[in-house]
Amino acid sequence: MKLAILAMQDAIHCHSTRKEFSGISFQDVNDIIPKFTTLRFSQTHTLTSMKGKRLTVTGFPSGGTLGGTIWNIAVGCHVVVYGNGVYHKEGRVVPSLDMSSLTPPSVFICDCGDHNIDVRTQQGSLEMYSIWETKPTLQPQRGPSSYPPPDELKQVIMLFLRKDGNVLIPCDGSGRTIELLLLICTILIPTRRAYPVVVLSHNAHALRAQTKAMLEWMNEDAHSRFTDKNQHPLQCFKTDVHFVSSLHEAEAIADPKVVLATPLSMDIGFSLELFVRWAEKRYTLVILPMRRPPAGSVIAEVFNELNSNKQQGANATVLLEVPMRVPLTGDELREWKLKQQKKEQQERKADSSKKRRAAVAGSRSKDDQHNEEEQEEE
Repeated sequence: MKLAILAMQDAIHCHSTRKEFSGISFQDVNDIIPKFTTLRFSQTHTLTSMKGKRLTVTGFPSGGTLGGTIWNIAVGCHVVVYGNGVYHKEGRVVPSLDMSSLTPPSVFICDCGDHNIDVRTQQGSLEMYSIWETKPTLQPQRGPSSYPPPDELKQVIMLFLRKDGNVLIPCDGSGRTIELLLLICTILIPTRRAYPVVVLSHNAHALRAQTKAMLEWMNEDAHSRFTDKNQHPLQCFKTDVHFVSSLHEAEAIADPKVVLATPLSMDIGFSLELFVRWAEKRYTLVILPMRRPPAGSVIAEVFNELNSNKQQGANATVLLEVPMRVPLTGDELREWKLKQQKKEQQERKADSSKKRRAAVAGSRSKDDQHNEEEQEEE
């Protein structure tokens, strides 16, 4: 839950710092936190309806993300398993999906986005990337439907870094980012030259602290390293990874570097800004850590443009809209001030009406209490 809260807060930061955003606020996120009930894996929780019907829910590791859960929901003799985003392979710290712990369900609900993927021939979702080079037009390095194994991924990343090119990886504010970060560390740490690895997110420092405290949600290999060797599985985050929360901090780190920037969709925020800045450089490598980009996003537009232009044997050019805040001047500034004054007046009227209603209600309650006392005396 805490990683999800961090991801929500990061998304609000990304939108509110670049444009007017009223979809959800930090207060909305804070208000829902007390409504959650935190469970551990294999812990059963019982819910009772107003009619007295009982429903039990039990969470098990779903694989793919740290804390990701598949739910076993039992109502009477019926069992429903809800598993959105399940992953069958064990990660570097994330446990794999364990179907043996689940009760045979009456209904199994899952996503079907990977229904046409033969898992027997794939290397795992962390090694599945679409890679392209920007010079400054986009030219595919390999097809969107083919995925390099770890050794080949290392060769491509090192090729660009040795040419003083940067590597950009759009990512979410939590979840799969931890596995992806560990993969990048295993590629770069053994090299002779220490290439910087940067996590650029509004909640970067909170993400580092929170994930290090989530040892109980990690796999058995991570537990054994901690108990037997007294080695934290995320120890490299302390010495080999820079967690920064602003572009200024990221740019202060010397090039070439690998940057994991939020958000994953590249619609707004740090990932979009870095993409626009680095697209003009001769060597820039962008890695998509997903099979299917979110529909309607900037990253999906780039992905589809690359795919269509590859078939035609041409480079791809993508027009991007980059929102930003600018100071208001002239008539726009006066109009904004008038709106703010009207808004403040309405808020003051609403507060005063609430106080009047509260005062009237208080006086009525006192009068009722006084009448009851007089009746008792009589």
